[in-house]
Amino acid sequence: MNRITIKGNLTANPEVKLFDSNKVVNFKVATNERAFKTFDGREIPKRTEYHKVVVRGKLADFVETYLKKGHLVFLEGPVRTREYKDKDNKTIYVTEIHANNIDLLTPKDNNKSEVVSMEQPVEHESDLPF
Repeated sequence: MNRITIKGNLTANPEVKLFDSNKVVNFKVATNERAFKTFDGREIPKRTEYHKVVVRGKLADFVETYLKKGHLVFLEGPVRTREYKDKDNKTIYVTEIHANNIDLLTPKDNNKSEVVSMEQPVEHESDLPF
């Protein structure tokens, strides 16, 4: 099974791209690990990881409409690695989360907490290219 689940904050507003009427939205999410001490007394500092996220279809519309820099989200989907050649013909590898479920956890105001979520429909086996 290839599925990751993360909870973190958007580092910038989502970037929308159109490819032949297909919308693709990219954004980054920062996740934090708290600092802690090990049993032998070593201190492990706070650590922040940055994750590239890609969404398509109706979920892309949801992201474009509701998500903004700083918003706290919970998302899940498969991790995929792609490669391309840069201008110097060097192979570049990019690892991305292809989110198919996103929950917006940031409250509309300080008094009310509301979860807004969207889930991408699961493809049918007959829709898969293999």
